[in-house]
Amino acid sequence: MIRRAVVALWAVGVVLFAAAAVLWVRSHSVEDYVSYRRQGVGDLAVWSRQGRLCLWSDRYDEAQVWGPNFVRPAGWQMKTTPIGKPGRWPDGNPGKVGFVYETDKTGRQPYQAVAIPWWAVAVAMAIPVAAGVRPLFRSRARRRAGQCASCGYDLRATPDRCPECGTPSPSTLLPVAVA
Repeated sequence: MIRRAVVALWAVGVVLFAAAAVLWVRSHSVEDYVSYRRQGVGDLAVWSRQGRLCLWSDRYDEAQVWGPNFVRPAGWQMKTTPIGKPGRWPDGNPGKVGFVYETDKTGRQPYQAVAIPWWAVAVAMAIPVAAGVRPLFRSRARRRAGQCASCGYDLRATPDRCPECGTPSPSTLLPVAVA
């Protein structure tokens, strides 16, 4: 049961890593943008552009940045556009190794924004995948060395079953032919 859960989590990690890698490559030619406008408050937005995943939160409507009578409709907005000339945050801001955090320092246009490079997202998704692959190689090496695949105990004296943890050896797990 636990092994199935670990394999399922590993598979999810592989899918997330692949998705991050694809979005990283895609972000250099296309901008994907998703936002949710909160009525009377402002926007929550996520976009992928020029190798970065950007997260944005503003309170422009609440601060009446566009004037007291300017009303923007609430709801979701999604769009995909080809990358054009720079103009959307954080274009022109290289940050530190691609990471950028910015907030309004004037108090007039309250916003917070974070840009994370896609390479960092891909690396973060690859770590659990790599950690899940390591035990597979370790157990295979143990079997070749005559050790228990589970605990590493020396099986030369007891080749059928591990006396330490009780795991049967792979040779005893062969299916029996039914006549």
